[in-house]
Amino acid sequence: MTHTRWSLLGLSRLALLTATMSIVACGTGRKEPEPEGAKAPTPAATDSLAGTAAASAGGGVATASSETRPTVLPHDSAWTAAATTPFGLRLEAIGYPSGITLLGSLDEAALTIPVNPGLAPTSLTLTVIPTPGMPAATLILQQRDRILAQRALSDTTTSITFPLTGVTVVDGRASLSLALAVPGRDVCEAQRYYRTVLTGESRVAFAGVPTAPGGINGFFAPWVDTVTFYLAEQPSLDAAQAALDASAFVARRYRGMATRFVIKPLPADGTPITEPGPFSRALVWSAAGTTALVQENGTHGTMLALSARRDARQLFTLADGDALVAANGFRGTTVSLDHNTPIGGAGSLTFADLGFASRTLEGSSLLIGAYPFALADLGGGTMPTSFRLVARHSVLPPNGNGSVRIHLNGSLIQSRALDRAALDVTVPLPTYLLRRDNVLEVRFQVTLGDGACVLGGSVFTATIDEASAFVTERGAPLAPGFARFPSSFVPAFSVLLEPRDRFRVELAAATIGAMQQTTHTPLAPALARDAKEAVGPLLAVGTSNLADVLVAPIHSGGFRLRDKDGRLWDEFTPDAPYAAMQGWSAGGRDILLLHHTGDNGMPLQQLLEETLASYGWFGTRGDVVVRGVNGPARPLTLANAGWRIERLPDTTSSWLARYRTVILVVSVLVVLGLLWWLYPRVVRRELDPAG
Repeated sequence: MTHTRWSLLGLSRLALLTATMSIVACGTGRKEPEPEGAKAPTPAATDSLAGTAAASAGGGVATASSETRPTVLPHDSAWTAAATTPFGLRLEAIGYPSGITLLGSLDEAALTIPVNPGLAPTSLTLTVIPTPGMPAATLILQQRDRILAQRALSDTTTSITFPLTGVTVVDGRASLSLALAVPGRDVCEAQRYYRTVLTGESRVAFAGVPTAPGGINGFFAPWVDTVTFYLAEQPSLDAAQAALDASAFVARRYRGMATRFVIKPLPADGTPITEPGPFSRALVWSAAGTTALVQENGTHGTMLALSARRDARQLFTLADGDALVAANGFRGTTVSLDHNTPIGGAGSLTFADLGFASRTLEGSSLLIGAYPFALADLGGGTMPTSFRLVARHSVLPPNGNGSVRIHLNGSLIQSRALDRAALDVTVPLPTYLLRRDNVLEVRFQVTLGDGACVLGGSVFTATIDEASAFVTERGAPLAPGFARFPSSFVPAFSVLLEPRDRFRVELAAATIGAMQQTTHTPLAPALARDAKEAVGPLLAVGTSNLADVLVAPIHSGGFRLRDKDGRLWDEFTPDAPYAAMQGWSAGGRDILLLHHTGDNGMPLQQLLEETLASYGWFGTRGDVVVRGVNGPARPLTLANAGWRIERLPDTTSSWLARYRTVILVVSVLVVLGLLWWLYPRVVRRELDPAG
């Protein structure tokens, strides 16, 4: 046995163990699933609990007295600048961070452009990375059956501009398609597998003047740069709940876009706030008045004041909840908040249910249809067991042949020859190949003509029907850890903040927003007043005290590391403040905890920023991330690699450090009590003549 002081300034010891843990992980079987625990409150149940809590005297306040509606000043200069300055958006800002890739000699991709009221798209300038040696090709822009423009493309082309004048905009979006056609040099040449990349730096230009929101149903424009939530330093339960709901809503509504959700301090009473410009929005909680756009003193209505938890829950957790309010404000609603809550469990989910329409592929060699999906898209505690492929394809020529292959996360799981013009096959999905974020590919490999020169160049066509489906059942295919989230948080989860302040609301909102970016399923956090109220799957943000309450694997006292045979490998005792993010399963529920030791919470904020910086929640791995005061954040795989983490018993020094405040208060009270008891007796003795 070795005993190591855990210096969090370098974390070198943990870094050296990472390789060993990874090797052990390769041969470690999964643990038996734990029994299912209590469920977290659904949106409607949370709304009911809020009403009950507001009428109760204990357990904290639902609304803080400092949360008064601020005075809002107009931002005329921003609107003037927007009317006179050319406006444009890159593809990476509107949902295409990696651009668009067209594969093979015949391919087509959809392009959806958000168009704010008052604006109209005028041109699309594409930055192109072609395949070297690719012959002259044609790039076609069309809207439904209408061809808007065609442009020549070669292996030296780096930029192409399409006009967008006259494009039809429906519900704030212009839906277009880009098609690539690469002909062979002669009719006997086999078509090659080209790759044409339209980068995220490609740009859409707009004309016109943005208009102000006319109602709550138009408050969240098709594209916004920033959504700001003004929150008090010690927010009420309702205000903090609204901020968490808003973070999930913004991430879901602007999924993949560059839109940022930020929380800023609510200014002191009497301090005015300047309204956001035309491409930003702001939210503020105020129990006084009604939920309405702030349109006073010449403002443009880019700030929304929320006054009731149910209003916020309708706007942020109900599908298209904001579309139901075609006015500047509303006093209340009787709309059910549970009707769009995903159920999950045994059943089936079609491509149409997951948002994939029927897709037609054309080519003469390799055709690929890729379908990304997250486990959370299927519902909470749900795993796909098989995939049903429904497809139709053109008849192969007498001297041609072909096959259909199904891949899951890059691995081949099924291959069969093409013989008939229709496919309806069910393929088992190996559990060990499933990930939190998955890609299922349907690949058609064909050979047309068997090398014979066929005039006209044969083309193979296949349509993957939206009736294709995943067959599901109840279960959790992944080991406890970060990979369980956000699937474990569907349909609802509890949030526990200790203490409940703006800083921890920010951290929880950032975590929820990052997880919401990975799934189409709405996340519905339910903020709890205390640990007793936090039932079901849990997101917790707090100090080392919260880690102790939740019996976290890693807490302020350090831990021992044992292998699966119980042998002690090492012992870690922290000698400096640190921050940690941990994911584990206990008591039939999954827990995600972010906590820090010491009084400085900045390492925890920096840990979250560094963890999410590159790929958001997509990039999280393992089950523990630890960061010292001076960094960096280190992701580790401990429990899932066959290691058992044991908490160290509290030492005298850690016990004194944890309870120093309580000890000090008790000591002062004891001294005051002794003085109160002794003083009359001493005075009486001094004044007593007989004494």
